[in-house]
Amino acid sequence: MFTLQQANEYIKNNKSDVNLKYRLNYHMMPTVGWMNDPNGLIQYKGDYHLFYQYYPYDAVWGPMHWGHAISKDLLKWTDQEVALAPDQSYESGCFSGGAIVKDDGLYLMYTSHIEAADNDGVQKQTQSIAVSHDGKTFAKYANNPVISESEIPEGASKVDFRDPNPFYRDGNYYVLVGSKTEQEIGQLLVYQSKDLINWEYLNTVGPHPMFGIMGECPDLFHLDGKDVILMSSIQLESDDNKYRNVNSCIYIVGEFDTKTGSFEIEFIDEIDTGHDFYAPQTLEDEQGRRIMIGWMEMWGKDHLTHKLNHKWTGAMTLPRVLKLEGSQLIQQPILEASKLRVNAKVFNNIEFNGETSIAFLMNKCSELVLKGRVEKEVVLMFSQAEDDFFTIKINANQVMLDTMTSQLYPQEPRWVYSPANTEDFDLRIYLDQSSIEIFAYEGKRLLTTRIYFEHETYSLEITGEQSTLEILEYFELSLE
Repeated sequence: MFTLQQANEYIKNNKSDVNLKYRLNYHMMPTVGWMNDPNGLIQYKGDYHLFYQYYPYDAVWGPMHWGHAISKDLLKWTDQEVALAPDQSYESGCFSGGAIVKDDGLYLMYTSHIEAADNDGVQKQTQSIAVSHDGKTFAKYANNPVISESEIPEGASKVDFRDPNPFYRDGNYYVLVGSKTEQEIGQLLVYQSKDLINWEYLNTVGPHPMFGIMGECPDLFHLDGKDVILMSSIQLESDDNKYRNVNSCIYIVGEFDTKTGSFEIEFIDEIDTGHDFYAPQTLEDEQGRRIMIGWMEMWGKDHLTHKLNHKWTGAMTLPRVLKLEGSQLIQQPILEASKLRVNAKVFNNIEFNGETSIAFLMNKCSELVLKGRVEKEVVLMFSQAEDDFFTIKINANQVMLDTMTSQLYPQEPRWVYSPANTEDFDLRIYLDQSSIEIFAYEGKRLLTTRIYFEHETYSLEITGEQSTLEILEYFELSLE
């Protein structure tokens, strides 16, 4: 059994051992150890709160705790003491969940997970509550769990039942919990409550083939006249450029019926086509913005900072503001990110004919804004040596990120198509010490990937044929 005191003491005594080589500049990371899913994303008493799946004792997944950080602007985060540790008899891990405010208290709802080895060979997952009135220290409800395995409906898995994310609507609290059928088809279970303590099963969303073999980390909210569910689908089958990771993240547009708990599905698509995006969660802030943050890693592969013994693994994406146009999800970086800009370069109306090029040295922590029209091709090459580089290739109707030529962490090419089938393109590219996030086609297509290079700068060369770059803006980015 682990304790909060044990975790906080370990962090205090070991955080100085972390290797800073690939630490990110303006993305949230663990102080030491392992980070995965964002949890309990919320604004409470004026502060943004980000909780996350956390194992402080090693840079690999282990018995889950809830790490905690707060921020005024979603960019500069201040670490808090660990919020939850698996310190009760009914849990050997505190798995993912959400947060909600009730009667001025901050309620965390999470999965109490018991490993099979700790429970006579059978994994067990139930849903629990912890409450805080200062936003920093949390007391677990004395009669946890609040949703037990006895409240799982017939035909649903009795062992995979996790990631509750509560919300309030029409006089009731609701929560969606990740699930699968006994035939291993993903689904979401819907529960209803008057007080966050006493819950009753209401309905099931799915099962659905787009939910993979298990649906997890659901988040339901209202956006621009529609209801939207974000969820993570385990082992969803790939389709051309989509769903190519071992697990994928989808958004579902439709209508949620609070009386029956049913969800009428109208549209499903992938949220981010890159290598490293998972388990996104959202909040609605005091400005009315719906803001999303995801885990900027992926399961089923080596994590370089652990392999190099840097004593940390995992990071969160740049926060993104969500909008809906019809059934199309639009993602844009938060406005606060523009305040990071320093030392700009601007180029206008460059015609590429096969011989023209733009070249300059750029910082690893930077932003590029491009807009133009491509008939044949525009290529951005980010290099540190002749045999150590990556490219972004813009063709008519397509943008491709290719890191296969990087020495430290090559990954297969990933690409997105223009939603309007047009030769016009626009990109906003955010680079940090070991990450790249590409917002393409007005935020309708996203590519997020971890990248690792030895030195602090890239040589950027832009070439093209039969294409026009109307504008190129380059900014160094700094939190200072």
